Amino acid sequence: MAKDLWQYPWIGGGQYVSAKEGGFGGWRDKCWCITSNCKNPDRAMDIMDFMWSFKGNRLMQSGIEGVHWNLVNGKPQLTQEAIDMYINKGPDWEKTGIQCDGNFFGLSPFTRDPDDGGYMDLYQDSPVYSRILTPLDKDFCNHYGVSFPGEIFQQKIDAGLNTTLDTPVFTRMLEGSLMPDISDDQKIKEAKCIDIMVKATAKCILSKSDAEFEQNRANTIKELEAAGTNEIYKWYADEYEKAGIKSQEVMGQLLDLLK
Repeated sequence: MAKDLWQYPWIGGGQYVSAKEGGFGGWRDKCWCITSNCKNPDRAMDIMDFMWSFKGNRLMQSGIEGVHWNLVNGKPQLTQEAIDMYINKGPDWEKTGIQCDGNFFGLSPFTRDPDDGGYMDLYQDSPVYSRILTPLDKDFCNHYGVSFPGEIFQQKIDAGLNTTLDTPVFTRMLEGSLMPDISDDQKIKEAKCIDIMVKATAKCILSKSDAEFEQNRANTIKELEAAGTNEIYKWYADEYEKAGIKSQEVMGQLLDLLK
């Protein structure tokens, strides 16, 4: 029984995902069912199958081929009209039905179609980013010297300065549940640091010059350090690392039980 509940042998799109293979049972909020009094259960299943297929997901997440995107040299590319609608949103975008409800389609936006190699959600493809930037996005990119906002994070990951959250969702939830409670003294310090950040954020944003911003930034860092932010950060980092090690032990024991 436990094994049947844990393993979801089919999640659509011809994919097999099981705990033994390091996956998890699909996405939450996507528990679709066919009622016992459904007049055409076969047709209902056809729709569900389609909504979990590569073709169905590309349709729901990127629009109609030949209207919103085309294959160019074997690669999917959005039309400029579709990009303009995506940027401006409004009635024209809403009428397309694109991305109207994420619970209707089952595959991640970043799942790639095996036939053309493109994402299900073509609006998330990096070559498109530079074409859908808002004025704020462009200012951000100019400041950091990147072509789209997310590129700065990828650069830091490549340089070893940042890490990714590429572990399964269930594993991260397990790690969080294994974290001990923070002490009352640390709770007070953490609350003070949060209060400092809330007030400092507005002050920094409203700085009238770069010089004033840098001064506000330096003052905020000094105030945070005095309030114990480094101590709080170190506690979370150390305990999360311990929880990660413990979660691997728990997962190993759980998978042994499910064999």
